[in-house]
Amino acid sequence: MRMRFKPYARPELLACDFHVHEPLTHAGHWHELYARPEQPLHLELGCGKGGFLRKNAEAYPDVNFIGIERQETVVAMAARRADEELPNLAFVWDN
Repeated sequence: MRMRFKPYARPELLACDFHVHEPLTHAGHWHELYARPEQPLHLELGCGKGGFLRKNAEAYPDVNFIGIERQETVVAMAARRADEELPNLAFVWDN
């Protein structure tokens, strides 16, 4: 699916607390991003708008989740829809 360019995407991602801005700096230290780093970490590649990931983060608060998507506008939509009360959820925009 081709997404339209959304000028708000990048500024919103940079202001978002649960978006990982520099993913390469966290190599080997992903657990440190979360409030409870001792929990297991589940990864979803190609998370899209994050619906599946959000539902899992709500259903399993004892697991940390991270979603990776390569489309900037799609990650911005996922971050916009994500609930800030989910401390076990993070998004990455990277290819």
